[in-house]
Amino acid sequence: MLKKDEGAVLRSGKSGTSSRIVTLLGRRSGKIRLLAKGAAKKDSPFRGALEPGAVIEAVYYYKDGRDVYFLKEASLLAPATAGSGTLQSAASLLAALELVDQITYAGNPEPKVSELIESYLEIGESADSLLLFLAFETKLLDALGALPEFGTCSACGREAWGGRYDPVNGISFCASERSAPAETIPLSEPVGRLLRDAAARTFSEFARLSAEEGARKTFGLLLHWTYTYHVQGYRLPNALKLLK
Repeated sequence: MLKKDEGAVLRSGKSGTSSRIVTLLGRRSGKIRLLAKGAAKKDSPFRGALEPGAVIEAVYYYKDGRDVYFLKEASLLAPATAGSGTLQSAASLLAALELVDQITYAGNPEPKVSELIESYLEIGESADSLLLFLAFETKLLDALGALPEFGTCSACGREAWGGRYDPVNGISFCASERSAPAETIPLSEPVGRLLRDAAARTFSEFARLSAEEGARKTFGLLLHWTYTYHVQGYRLPNALKLLK
């Protein structure tokens, strides 16, 4: 039976000499693997539609005994932009695709995640590509229901900016709280501002912002260790090595 879905191409690679295997995050189907026969040929009708970061409408079918679906048709809804800008912007987009591929699972539709990655793929250049990726990570935690209450002290309920964050337990402590564990990350007001902006602003708005290097580094540490302890499947995306 034929099925149809729209979504973002997370990953694409060769299969044999003439075909491609594609990982698609479908809006309704969730993450699926699609075998596109003949897609590696120069005259393939799939040409240009199966690059990582492309948003496509896919028509596909299943064969018993196989762990992949077979792609019948692919219509390009939005082209891949990862290779059209600077190295920094390309790395930011590829890191986002890699991250979503890590933390999503076959047969488990994630409509909020699908909407988020497609919105991120629409962004072109930004003032700070790494900072924009950190905003994506923040919004992704929110979409997964795993965004901590960074700004509220878990012990007394007061504002935690100026205090510490415990990534193991995903809780914060204000500056006057003495029960915070030793292994914590400082929560300065500049970091708090970045977290609030990342959660509240659109990608287009956030793309115009920049940050002091120290605050950006701490922002990244907060998110990295939150993902490490609280999001299954997470690893630091390889594409981040291209970002400074």
